[in-house]
Amino acid sequence: MIEKKRARPGLGTLVVMSAAGPRRAVDAGLRRAFEAVERAEGRLSYFRPGSDVSRLNRGAHRAPVRVHPQTHRLLRAAARLSRLSGGVFDVTVGGALWRGGFRPAVPAAPVPDPAATARDVRLLSGCRVRFRRPLWIDLGGIAKGHAVDRALAVLRAAGVHRARVNAGGDTAAFGAADPLWRRDGENPGRFRPLTDAAPAACATSAPLYHARGRGRRRRVPYVVDGRCHRRGGVVTIAASRALWADALTKVALLSPRRARRLMPLFKARWLS
Repeated sequence: MIEKKRARPGLGTLVVMSAAGPRRAVDAGLRRAFEAVERAEGRLSYFRPGSDVSRLNRGAHRAPVRVHPQTHRLLRAAARLSRLSGGVFDVTVGGALWRGGFRPAVPAAPVPDPAATARDVRLLSGCRVRFRRPLWIDLGGIAKGHAVDRALAVLRAAGVHRARVNAGGDTAAFGAADPLWRRDGENPGRFRPLTDAAPAACATSAPLYHARGRGRRRRVPYVVDGRCHRRGGVVTIAASRALWADALTKVALLSPRRARRLMPLFKARWLS
């Protein structure tokens, strides 16, 4: 049995994977897991013109657009969380982020309707999606967790004995004896182990930092669903899947009360 660790840029961060087991399973599993992350990013990126997200933003207000089955399932998961959170989690945030200067405009797409919400996204049979009005979705609040889950599933299917995937604070593992790692909110480039009972997955969200001048950093508001979270601190959520942990941190930043009510529904825990 061998153990290997690999890291590659992806999902706007550094994706780190480790796996232990038979050599052939580890080598094949790591290669396929990174390919799965690349495919997920290719489908779900707001910035790539050929992604499912970009195609939806350009044309789903005119006619149904067929997307990859995994994209359709992810949109269904996002719709569920939006409904249960009373609209706190809402992927129709692209227009608000663009108007606030946090996202570029979508080329060849109509100006999004400011009144658009998640209720305007219709999930149809045959992996088709239709928008009731012009809007721009942005899956940045849930896509990274989804990609981590996909990578871990690929590693498990490859036959490795234990594995761990960390994508900038969204972490999931199976068969691991050592604890998961969480991103440090005061030092976003650093990670520290969870001392809590090890969950299957966890995610951390914290205020963003932008470079400003030589050797200086400026804390900027954390933007979720077009609204700004200006309070300090860090939110770490543990859950059975990285997808839910990732998305629930965004709900926790905007509405701690609602987030705490949602924890039992997703077998999640608020760690900090």
